[in-house]
Amino acid sequence: MARKNKNIIQKPVELFLDEGVFIPKYVEEELNPKFVKQYEESIPLLRYLTGQDRSLLDFFLKEMNFENTFSTSSYFLKKYISEVGNGDFQEKLPSPAGLKKNIKRLHASGIILSFQRGVKIVNPKYFFRGSEEERSQLLQEIYQKQLNMKAEEMTKEMNEEEVLNPEVEEYLNCQIK
Repeated sequence: MARKNKNIIQKPVELFLDEGVFIPKYVEEELNPKFVKQYEESIPLLRYLTGQDRSLLDFFLKEMNFENTFSTSSYFLKKYISEVGNGDFQEKLPSPAGLKKNIKRLHASGIILSFQRGVKIVNPKYFFRGSEEERSQLLQEIYQKQLNMKAEEMTKEMNEEEVLNPEVEEYLNCQIK
C-alpha cells in the first residue's frame, strides 16, 4: 500500500522588496507526519512489556515506514544498539540473543506481526502512521492474509490425514486391543 496523499505546503524562503512592497518567494515543501498514532487497545498490552521491550518498540515505531513495516536485519538491530548506547540514559546494551527474545515477546503480545522474512509489521490495530482510511485498508489486508494462511494450514492438515483402507483400519484396531 503506497502512500498517496502527501501534504505539500508553500514555505516562504525569501522576501523581496519591489516598489516598497515585500513580496515573498515560496518553495514547495512536503510534510511527512513525524508522529505515530497510538490506539486505546494498546494500553493494556504495554503494561506488561519490560523496559527493553518498550525501548525496542519505540525504536520500531520511529523507524517504521508508511506501511507500518520495519526490518529486523542485523544492520537495523545494530542501529538500535548504537542509538541505545548513545542515549541519555545509557541503558544496558542488549545482546543479539536478547533482542531476539524482545522481538518474540512483542510478537507474542500481538503488537508486531510477521510480514515476511526479515520484515515485521507493527500491528495497525495498536499503532499507525497515516490516515484512518489507510489504517482500515491495511487492517483488512492483514485480516485477509491471516484468514488465507489459516485456510492453507487447515487444507494441509486435511491432506496429511491419510484415508486408510477399511481392511487395514480394522486390522490396526484389532492389534491395538
